[in-house]
Amino acid sequence: RAARLAAKKAKSEEFKVIQGEREEALQAEIQSRFEEKIARSEQLRQQYIAGIVQKAGEERRKVAEVAFINQLEQEDRKLALKEKLEGSEARRQALMEGVAARGKEAA
Repeated sequence: RAARLAAKKAKSEEFKVIQGEREEALQAEIQSRFEEKIARSEQLRQQYIAGIVQKAGEERRKVAEVAFINQLEQEDRKLALKEKLEGSEARRQALMEGVAARGKEAA
């Protein structure tokens, strides 16, 4: 009878050891999955931030391009206005010379 009790106790101890090992393995598995999840989350976060940085750079480039185009258009408008004023001034000068010549002829 003592041998049976000893065998039962040994079997019970062995079961506890196996159960403890299973729980440790399960905890290790849970911890591993959690760490993988955290790593994946961090990777996705970094990709998201990199995407935002890239998009901001593209938007900054677009703004600079629009500013450059606006500057060129403004310079073109100034040049066109200057040419128009010079043309008007030349016509006015020619008219004044014509009036002065007619005035001399009449006098």
